[in-house]
Amino acid sequence: MSLTNLLRLPEVRTEFEKRIRIPKPTLNMPLRAEPGGARYALVGSAFGYLLGFHLERLNNIERSKPWIATVGLLRLRSLRDPRLIGVSHTADRAYSQALEVHWAFNVSGSFSSELAQVCIHLALLERVARGGPNFLLQGDFNERYDAEVEDLSRLWSLIPSNQFLADYRCILNPTFGAGSRLTGGADADLIIDNTLVEIKTTTVLALQASYVYQLVGYCLLSLLAASEESANEISKIGVYFARHGYLHLMELADVIDPPGLEELKIFLERVPRLRVPEAHEGC
Repeated sequence: MSLTNLLRLPEVRTEFEKRIRIPKPTLNMPLRAEPGGARYALVGSAFGYLLGFHLERLNNIERSKPWIATVGLLRLRSLRDPRLIGVSHTADRAYSQALEVHWAFNVSGSFSSELAQVCIHLALLERVARGGPNFLLQGDFNERYDAEVEDLSRLWSLIPSNQFLADYRCILNPTFGAGSRLTGGADADLIIDNTLVEIKTTTVLALQASYVYQLVGYCLLSLLAASEESANEISKIGVYFARHGYLHLMELADVIDPPGLEELKIFLERVPRLRVPEAHEGC
């Protein structure tokens, strides 16, 4: 069961609503990057790669695990369906190009339309990893994505790099050990030092309850997977509104008291539809 589906369970939603305080900040920043084209979800996924590349270089880190797109490519390669052979070969070429462009970006640090294009291709492969090969067509890799590339260029120009500088750790797509396996491999967007951040490319600048529940949900997965000491390394949560160039931060304790977080952890361990494995690894 995914974290999203877990949070949709009525009994889980009720417990979250009882213990979590949803802040009501006044957010007045203007929309600075209007969407281009109609493939909003694809741009959102592609921006995740674009921002990730930037943060790797900014913080001088090496990714410790493969891209999720890599999982999608391996999944394509493993299928024996003859209808997908052409798609697999095209995806291989796109992936090889992505490796080359990523390497070149690590040297230059400069945005380019080619960089945006390979981020879109990686986002396509990520669809396969998360949803299966039916989400991909051979022509997807040959299509021009001019509007989406322009959109990514606008989003790139708004990144507040100084707010993403890490003092001691920057983790892209963090997972939470047994807690993630419990929810079908759930991964968050980003951890910077003690702050868990989700990236949103929505045009609406509003702190929705679902965003807060999602962030607290990841904190709970960390608690389920690791020792309390490890989980307590996350003391802040945040949402980066990419189309506004705005990072909204909150103290975790202002959203939920430590006893309430522990109560939710105990509750999730008792949800009949879940089976919490023994905790052997942290995030």
